[in-house]
Amino acid sequence: MKALLFVLLIALKPALAATGLAPKKYLSLPLGAVKPSGWLMDQLKVQTNGLAGHEHEFYNYVAQTDWVGGNSYYSNLEEAGSYWFARKILF
Repeated sequence: MKALLFVLLIALKPALAATGLAPKKYLSLPLGAVKPSGWLMDQLKVQTNGLAGHEHEFYNYVAQTDWVGGNSYYSNLEEAGSYWFARKILF
């Protein structure tokens, strides 16, 4: 069964490659085109004034991240620092 599937995929490869990618269903918006308001804006302010906005005061991975001139990072994805940095820039 697996061999048959493999042969079928090899046979269909040229047909699949010729079709290319499907066109986008949605257009990309430029940065800054969407701005929070109402309830969402209130929640973002609560987060910024709460734990997420003060991580740099007690969380070494954020306080010493290379995003703010430090020399450490949390992971290759830079998760903690980037979330904190995004909150600081937003407000």
